[in-house]
Amino acid sequence: MEVTPASPSQGDVVTIRIAAQPEEEVAIIISFSKTLSVVDGKYEWILEDVQVPSTPNRVSVRAESVANVHISTKIIFLPITKSATATDGVVTISQGNVPIGTYDLRLHGYALPNATAVTLNVTASATVKTDSEGIYDYSYNTSNIPLGTFRVEAGSVKKTVNLNEKGSSPPPAHAELAIRDLSVYPPVSSVGSEIRVTAMVINTGERLEDRMIGFSIDREPYTEEQVSLESGESRYLDFSLTGLEEGWHVLTVMDSSRSFVVVPAQTEDTASRVFEQLKGVPSELVADILDSVSPKATSNETARELGLSEAIEVIESAVELGLTRPFSTLLLNMEKDEGATLLISVEPRGGSALLKSMYETDPQSCAALVEAATSLESTVVVEILDLVETDLLSQVLLEIARLPSTPSTVARLLEGMSPERVMAVARSWIDDGHLRELGLVLDEAPEEMLNTVTGNLEKEDQLLMLPHLLPETFAQIDPGLLTLPDLTVIDVSVDRSDAMKYLITVDIRNTGVEPTCVDVTLTVDGSRADTFTVDEIRGEEELTVEFHWE
Repeated sequence: MEVTPASPSQGDVVTIRIAAQPEEEVAIIISFSKTLSVVDGKYEWILEDVQVPSTPNRVSVRAESVANVHISTKIIFLPITKSATATDGVVTISQGNVPIGTYDLRLHGYALPNATAVTLNVTASATVKTDSEGIYDYSYNTSNIPLGTFRVEAGSVKKTVNLNEKGSSPPPAHAELAIRDLSVYPPVSSVGSEIRVTAMVINTGERLEDRMIGFSIDREPYTEEQVSLESGESRYLDFSLTGLEEGWHVLTVMDSSRSFVVVPAQTEDTASRVFEQLKGVPSELVADILDSVSPKATSNETARELGLSEAIEVIESAVELGLTRPFSTLLLNMEKDEGATLLISVEPRGGSALLKSMYETDPQSCAALVEAATSLESTVVVEILDLVETDLLSQVLLEIARLPSTPSTVARLLEGMSPERVMAVARSWIDDGHLRELGLVLDEAPEEMLNTVTGNLEKEDQLLMLPHLLPETFAQIDPGLLTLPDLTVIDVSVDRSDAMKYLITVDIRNTGVEPTCVDVTLTVDGSRADTFTVDEIRGEEELTVEFHWE
């Protein structure tokens, strides 16, 4: 990743160049902090011309020392305010899939009593795809970033950038070496075999760097090599490791490291014996180790060979050691009903750990297995889901809702959860634009859940959700829970100016007390002919909308 200019001034547009695999999707994250003074118990930050260059995206604000936070803007002339109440002075508010465009934002709220300043931690992320050569240039305007440092992340690469005041002198040029593409292959090898190490060294600074690069094994020096690199120049280093003892080892060079394992040339241990050998081994290596040392531990026949009770004991032992990945793969590769039986037979804490690992491995297969487990024992699945984080819960249920004919499964699972968890899922789906899926689930939900969701949504979110419900579902909602605009059509008149032209006049009134906005749509023979947007109609106000139709 390269950031240009390397020492930008506030207001500059920085270009973040990413080099990755061709057509690879890469997450770009820009984060910074802003400290605001508290005046009369309140704080405020006005941001003008905030640019959203691409989608999908997400913006998150974590506010500290506050009682609440409000973010106000306009999207397509519609005033939007998103609010959240703090817990212990801290609150995070986020929005995903913001449409591409330029926005004026107002962040404001009340601080905690006696607080003199509040801190806002802002994170903006976007997912981009590199071109056929693996390159993507992402531009970001720094006008609204405070002076000081901000952080840029692209995939696993992180960089801190110093933002200078306009017209000030940048810091002096410096040299900086970094390690890229550190590899140890194979990650699992037998005693006496050769292990290859490769690493790319790159000079990310602005002047020549001449330095000795040292490699260590288990914190003991192993080898070193001299490098001399101009700014932007890179070089690959490679060598062999031999003579290492049985066990797991760590290779370290500068601030990068890789773990690998040396095993006996032949081992006949059973799965339970393998667990004893794996204590202390990094979990990311366990799948490779089990494949190398004891194929029985990761074969699709493991559960059948061990029997259900022993298989459960083995899996729970693995979870205790943090070794969930190989067994999440095992469950996903088994017959769906057998995998579902194992999932609900493991104690819920272990089941939640397996669920997280299964979702990271294959979200769709994970959803199908959870759906099958729900048909066997929904109460146990609810217990498992209650132990996972809200974000993961929302993602798993979303994948289930997208399976053919299974929105009813999601409704069944949500029915067994607390109203707080149900609302967390609903708000997450609305924020991320998954309104169709939410509508499908609520169409299958009992009336009590439908009213719980509707009654706890803000007006803007209700307006987003309601069009995705079936008419018979909408009819089940308690009217007292709806915060729809109190708009009444007073009169509609049609005047024909000639044989082909019509003037259609619509008089509307806001019978409520709060101002609102509305789209007045003219539909002829079932087809939309025209739409007029009323930016604001105040309480008790009347106005006239005219359509000219041919």
